[in-house]
Amino acid sequence: MFRNHVYDFHTNHETVVPQTSSVSNEEELSNESPENDSYEECSPHSRKIRAATWILKVQETYKLPQSTMENILKDTTGLIQDLLIDIHDDVESCLTHAGVNFSDVSGLSELFDSSSSYANPFSGLDNQYSQLKFYKDELKLVVCGYFCFYQY
Repeated sequence: MFRNHVYDFHTNHETVVPQTSSVSNEEELSNESPENDSYEECSPHSRKIRAATWILKVQETYKLPQSTMENILKDTTGLIQDLLIDIHDDVESCLTHAGVNFSDVSGLSELFDSSSSYANPFSGLDNQYSQLKFYKDELKLVVCGYFCFYQY
């Protein structure tokens, strides 16, 4: 109900028409130089932001309680770690067949390290407190608190 209120009263419902560019896609692509095509590594912080937004989306979409979400995060992390071990073994096998030593490739062993942000995508987001703190501090979202009134 709150979501409907926010959508109905606090969003701009005007239809935005995309502006057409005077430069065609082909011209834009031809102006790009190959030396500008460099590999840009995705930072651990941006992976954490993606993980946090995924958690928020899943929890809101399916209206999951926090305990269920924490179990999903734990099981998903285990699945990701198992897949990374399989990928590590396959990459090492491919490199060996190509005559390249796995340890000779710079940075490759760090990608598969069990403490990397790839192996632990939800590190620092594994409980409600850390999730709400991240939403507030990093995503600049307004976090609603729950109030409990106790009778003494």
